[in-house]
Amino acid sequence: KTIALFFPSEEDSLLHPETREILAGPSIGEEAKKAVQELIRGSGKGYISPLPPETKLRQLFVTKDGVAYVDLSREVMEKHPSGSSAELATVYSIVNTLAYNFKPIKKVFLLVEGSEKEPLGGHLNLSEPFVPLLSLNAR
Repeated sequence: KTIALFFPSEEDSLLHPETREILAGPSIGEEAKKAVQELIRGSGKGYISPLPPETKLRQLFVTKDGVAYVDLSREVMEKHPSGSSAELATVYSIVNTLAYNFKPIKKVFLLVEGSEKEPLGGHLNLSEPFVPLLSLNAR
């Protein structure tokens, strides 16, 4: 299955699409896991990696009402570059990639080590689910 991953760029404040092939899975949750793992692997076209490469995807599941819960390892906080724009890029790379590729996903909850955390790098509140901001995606 071909999906589009969205990566930040040094050129502008938009998220740029990069296509990847993933194995079609038995569920949206399984395919969404593969998409997040590809984001962690980083860009093949020189875009900025939205997540530290040491980050692990601990769990991902999608509820019947379209909320994806993405549980990342603590490295996402410990090794994350500082700044509100880096934090925004990380959050919306994940949220927009999932919502764009998997239509049943309407909101994304980001967890770190299984629980809601204070802001990732001090700016965005992770205690509420994020709705996609597809306007951040480059055309």
